[in-house]
Amino acid sequence: MSIIQTIVSVLTGEKVVARFNPTGTHEQHGYWKLRFDFYPRVTDKTYALHHIEVPVIPKEGYPGLVDEEGPVDPWAFDIWIESLPKAWQLNPFICHFIKIGPGDTPETVTAYLKDMFQKDTIKAVDMKLAVGDESWRPLMESRTRTPLAERKPGFNVDAANNVFANLEVEIGD
Repeated sequence: MSIIQTIVSVLTGEKVVARFNPTGTHEQHGYWKLRFDFYPRVTDKTYALHHIEVPVIPKEGYPGLVDEEGPVDPWAFDIWIESLPKAWQLNPFICHFIKIGPGDTPETVTAYLKDMFQKDTIKAVDMKLAVGDESWRPLMESRTRTPLAERKPGFNVDAANNVFANLEVEIGD
């Protein structure tokens, strides 16, 4: 599924989408870990918090003077930012790490995510996040390891990112 198809799916309220994020792939205490970003549906309580308008930064970047601290004139920078065109962006409402094993595949990870993050789990987390209630964290902490997860040093981050690169999982009804 393309990013556009994912956004359309999310915007039409069909399902929560969990998308693999390669920036979080790492080894920790001998376990291999992957990051999945969960995107809310329009009908979710946290949707309005994560569907935001952002400036579209041109490829050439800020035209003013910049030093190692950033823009030399912060006031001019703020005016420049405000002058840029804006675009809507949907940010994830949960960024979750799971431990995997050497035998895990996109199929086993998909099955795990669908099993562990059923509609009721997502709904409970969404409701708690909407009111700033942090008691959802233990619920997520119990969902951190696939059945094949084991300590296995020697993780190749690039290889894992290639295997899971396009993994998106629809969770819900």
